[in-house]
Amino acid sequence: MDDRGQDTSYPDFEYDLPEERSATAFFAAALAIVGGVWHLGGVAGNVLNLVEGRVSVFSLLVGFALNLALAAVLICGAVLLLRQRRKGRTFVVAGASAALVLYALTATLSLMDLAFVGFVGVGLVGGLLALLIVVVPAAITLALALAPSTARWVEEPDPCLGYPAHGW
Repeated sequence: MDDRGQDTSYPDFEYDLPEERSATAFFAAALAIVGGVWHLGGVAGNVLNLVEGRVSVFSLLVGFALNLALAAVLICGAVLLLRQRRKGRTFVVAGASAALVLYALTATLSLMDLAFVGFVGVGLVGGLLALLIVVVPAAITLALALAPSTARWVEEPDPCLGYPAHGW
């Protein structure tokens, strides 16, 4: 016992909590969630295009699978990134990169009249403008996920690992 009456036989653990949070990781995760929700909306858009007779069943299935896969990768990656998991950053980078490739491929095929890009009642020009609207956030998501500060943030060890629970 010391002069203040405290038991000194147990060590006083001080947790080294990170002083700052990574804003780039947070915004990358937020944009990844927005992108994932956008692609979930793309699933519904595929069904609407099928009802209007604009796409074939094969095109619907391909669009459905791609949109669903991108939504899953982006949303799961965002959740893992917010939990400071390295896999989350990898998922967000992979999802944003795949989305950019998909957008470029879709725009190229639609300009060659091999694919339909328009939304219900919007047409080709509106569809290409919509692609531009989604390309910018996907590129920003990719850039933020690849930023060195995001990499440092997911590399930080969990401060609670290796220490006994407080009071044990």
